[in-house]
Amino acid sequence: MRRLILTLVLVGWWGYVGAQGPTTPKIICAYPASGAALPSGCHAAQMVQLGMTSSKITYALAGRLRTLNPIVALDRASLEVSRAIHAGLLEGTVESPEPAVAERFALSADRTSVTFALRQGVRFSDGVALSAEDVRFTFERLIYPAEITTPWRDGLRCADGALPTVTALSPSEIRFSCKTPMGRWQLWQIGSVPILPKHKLQRYERDPKGFNSAWALTTPPSQIAGLGPFRLEALEGEKLSFARNPHYWKRDIRGTALPYVKELTVLTSLPESATQLFRNRQIHFFYPRPADLPILQSDKASGRLAINDDITNGQANFGGQFLVVNGDAANSALRAVFRTAEFRRALSFAVPRAQLVRDALLGLGIETYGPISPASPYFVGRPGQDPKIVERFRALQTPSDLQKAAQLLEGLGLKDTNNDGVREIPQNFLGQGNPSGRLEFELLIESRNLLTEGLTRLLPPALAHIGINPRLTLVQGELLDRLVKGQYEAAIVRWDGAGRFTEWGGDSQPDDLLSQRAIWLCQGLLHLFSRGCTAQPTELERTLDELLQRADLAPTLPEAKTLQDEAQLLIVEALPIIPLVQVHGLLVYRSDVLRNHERRPTFKLDVLFCERGMC
Repeated sequence: MRRLILTLVLVGWWGYVGAQGPTTPKIICAYPASGAALPSGCHAAQMVQLGMTSSKITYALAGRLRTLNPIVALDRASLEVSRAIHAGLLEGTVESPEPAVAERFALSADRTSVTFALRQGVRFSDGVALSAEDVRFTFERLIYPAEITTPWRDGLRCADGALPTVTALSPSEIRFSCKTPMGRWQLWQIGSVPILPKHKLQRYERDPKGFNSAWALTTPPSQIAGLGPFRLEALEGEKLSFARNPHYWKRDIRGTALPYVKELTVLTSLPESATQLFRNRQIHFFYPRPADLPILQSDKASGRLAINDDITNGQANFGGQFLVVNGDAANSALRAVFRTAEFRRALSFAVPRAQLVRDALLGLGIETYGPISPASPYFVGRPGQDPKIVERFRALQTPSDLQKAAQLLEGLGLKDTNNDGVREIPQNFLGQGNPSGRLEFELLIESRNLLTEGLTRLLPPALAHIGINPRLTLVQGELLDRLVKGQYEAAIVRWDGAGRFTEWGGDSQPDDLLSQRAIWLCQGLLHLFSRGCTAQPTELERTLDELLQRADLAPTLPEAKTLQDEAQLLIVEALPIIPLVQVHGLLVYRSDVLRNHERRPTFKLDVLFCERGMC
């Protein structure tokens, strides 16, 4: 079968991929010239079918689009759109980083700096040539300023907490330097940052705070340029129209310019609308909800539509759904309780996970008890894991048990003294100096969350049974802002493998704690459960910071996983966030048309094509 290589150069990392040490990166595979045979022994991380020029592919976005600015985006839907428009210095994976916009990269012998050589001839989608100055500007002016709200900054920091020094050595060469050795996740984060055009955004050099609202949904497409496979042509209501980027820097092995698809249309419809659009043959793929599957399977069985057999991949999606309580809540009585691990464990024991999987997810999901999806290779309970670690993990789990939940609350002195069904928080609870109060709080749930109906029906009676009164509040569009500002008491949140918030469905990279540093590090932008951590970190937070820093600098991947295992076990025990359930990975596509998707179409936009070129 004829294949192509999209990967341009694969460079070895210390400790794996055949590297001989940290001194000189080893080039494993160079992209061949047009028509040339693959080099002997060539390794390619991305082998796909040779495609053909195709007309237009349309799909439905799994979530609400909030911004066209990839630097300040906190949600998965906005980042999904940015993958069509933008690109970074590297691609591939954390374990096997591959040059992308950069043609090659080299780590210094002491691992304190990395130098990227930019690919020659690369241009932004508006035709302006890329230079090292665009790279420097993106990092120093659009990410580093504290006035800019971005999760990218958290993953870029050196081991000493400083941000890397960025030096443009020449128009085509850029260096990032730390005073301490760089870790593999730090390198990956540097390489993953979308490189933006200085000529379009230079005014924010003098107004960094203003960059938070740059490239909003009302921005004329002509003001936006990127290095990705497509350029934005129009945004009209719920429809985004993209055209092929004529300056895109990838070719297939025959020399054919990528992407194969001439036009891309993305619809930001509600999930129920996406199902009907697919059934009407108006879109080629979307991420359904469990409730959508019966009618889709009926269409398949009747021959009405050619639909893939593997709608569900049979395993949990990356990321997860969590209950988080605000350890810095304005109500000091609640704050005292929320900061207590035993209370959070009581909450976790009260969650009716089995019912949520059965009723809300129709059996297409799993109960979760840790911060990382069981589908991730970094999951503490992964296949092949040390049985002693798996045993520790299982011993710490909190399956539904209302009796245990009530016992924990009683043991804390949280009692219903007036028999009104709600427990009271005593004055000076555990010596925290708080006034007395009732154990009731506002619980925010996004109205379009996959679990909204199930949670509103099942969670309140479970909590009421143990003397807790959650005042459920459905919000639409404002949850993310309130979370980031700390303006909440408790909330149901969902994030993907990269730690970006999402409402339902979709795809992401596999999750690990270092990719989600903005959530787990004390100074992280999305450290939701303790916004005041930097002023007064807990022992848990200090230990997590130390473990994750050591994991990033670990010389081998197995050592890094072992350290992440310890961090996960700490989280499972202390439950700063309470895992709920996770839906299976669900994807529906036109099996008679769509090619080269590998069940990850939004990550394969540059190579997607249609059978016989007809979409």
